[in-house]
Amino acid sequence: EYIDRLKRNPLTRALRPDKLTLAGLEATLQLYRDEPLAVQTIPTLRMITSPAAVVRKRAQNLARRLQRQLTGPVKVTVRPSVNRVGGGALPQVELPSFALTVEHPDWPAHRLETALRQAEPPIIGRLEHNLLLLEVRTILPEDERILLATLSRILNSSGA
Repeated sequence: EYIDRLKRNPLTRALRPDKLTLAGLEATLQLYRDEPLAVQTIPTLRMITSPAAVVRKRAQNLARRLQRQLTGPVKVTVRPSVNRVGGGALPQVELPSFALTVEHPDWPAHRLETALRQAEPPIIGRLEHNLLLLEVRTILPEDERILLATLSRILNSSGA
């Protein structure tokens, strides 16, 4: 009786998933059946499951590379942070992590944060205690080069 009523509802046709949506859902669910492959392939899973020690090592390496690349009185440090996984199934889960702080006497943190957000592609950091923090857990390894180049372009420019 209820299924028949649902079938007659005008929204049934509008909300029915198309073949492309179903194919994408099927491929995603099949990927999740192979946990190691899912972690390797799905960036969000890779970020969530990355051990804090690995994130710290990446952060230290990135800080060294960035400090070498920047000119002037720039200070790049690594500091412990906490990432929140977010909504969905894990709304309250906190992950120990590490962030880069970037300080320059001619670039207040809010101004550097704005410049990064307006860059192409945008780089999103967060302000905390008047410091710009870049969460390393959420920086894909393949995007590190872009981060380094963008920060170098901004901080090495005469626009300070």
